[in-house]
Amino acid sequence: MLFKVLCLNNFLSFKDIQIRKYRQVKGKMAYGLWLMAYGLWLMAYGLWLMAYGLWLMAYGLWLMAYGLWLMAYAKVLNLHIITFCSLTIIFGIAHLQSHSPKGNGPHILTLII
Repeated sequence: MLFKVLCLNNFLSFKDIQIRKYRQVKGKMAYGLWLMAYGLWLMAYGLWLMAYGLWLMAYGLWLMAYGLWLMAYAKVLNLHIITFCSLTIIFGIAHLQSHSPKGNGPHILTLII
């Protein structure tokens, strides 16, 4: 309504109004494109973090296997493999408990100790 009044009184021409509307739309489009690009960058960064986490887990598993091999090579497998397996199970359960959806309940290590 205000634009029609201004147009009729020749304060703003119809062309000026169209140019202003175009500039507003152009600004919103540029901001939308920027948001889309930022979202894509965040997704790529998240994928990179996931890949890095998987690599770290694989490296950790490799280190555990290498440690087990070293113990077997040193011929101390008899007692230490039992200790290693029991500690791995205890820490594995503790790790799974830390990711429980019910929140942080009593930790298994505090129950054992």
